[in-house]
Amino acid sequence: MAVTPNAMELPGQPPIEKRLKADSNPDQVLKSEDGSWTVTIAGDGSIQTIAMRFDRDFVDIPWRTDEFGGPSWEGVTLASASQERCRFEGRVGSLTYSLEYLDQDGNLTIVAGVKNEGDTSFPVNPRSRVTLGVNNELNDPKTYFDCFFPTLLR
Repeated sequence: MAVTPNAMELPGQPPIEKRLKADSNPDQVLKSEDGSWTVTIAGDGSIQTIAMRFDRDFVDIPWRTDEFGGPSWEGVTLASASQERCRFEGRVGSLTYSLEYLDQDGNLTIVAGVKNEGDTSFPVNPRSRVTLGVNNELNDPKTYFDCFFPTLLR
């Protein structure tokens, strides 16, 4: 797999209805326009807390904040890239890695991108890995029904 210059946008990506704005605080709280979710994002673009509304109640979604936290790009340090949008970028060589948080039809959408800023194709070897950060660890089978996504992401 190679990343070609200006290969940031994905074909068939749905139109962006609303871009969330970032602020200068190290931790920022984002809320959906329809009130269906709220997210706290750290200065490196990773999620610290997330709560989603089910019926009338908000439920905290277990999220990792350790070395398996995320979303994050493996081996890339991200920082806020725009005061206008909730977008985070980091650069390794000629590759720019990004994460952007969007509200699309009330759904939290995270767009992860890699853009080659160089003039030639660059092999992404051995990989470019995005860690999501969902805490789906199931240490005790008795807690299966209390754990979000216990087997979904295995």
